Amino acid sequence: MNDPMRVRDVAAQLPFVSEQFVGKRLATMHADGLVIRDHDRRGAPYRLSALGTSLALVLRTVSDWSRTHLTQEPMAEAEHVEDALRRLHLRHSTTVIQALDSADGPMRFIHIVEQAV
Repeated sequence: MNDPMRVRDVAAQLPFVSEQFVGKRLATMHADGLVIRDHDRRGAPYRLSALGTSLALVLRTVSDWSRTHLTQEPMAEAEHVEDALRRLHLRHSTTVIQALDSADGPMRFIHIVEQAV
């Protein structure tokens, strides 16, 4: 729905995170262009920018993939995303997946390394 939300409203939906942490995270996301503020005054509500909305679609897809292929235990959607990203965090795993995905059949290790560099 992308309705504007104040820091306390976002924090209320994330009981495992402090309001102070949410405020800092939103400020960083604002600086990165992922969220916008309706006004520049203190306490003004945040909402997703067009960039943030496009990223939300990607995160939903990663969550669905994680739910289908990785975890069997029930967890929040955000935790599915974190679990999948944690598994992909190993150095160059994304480039290796991309190299294997673009390959015309099985690849030898040396060819994977060449494409990942």
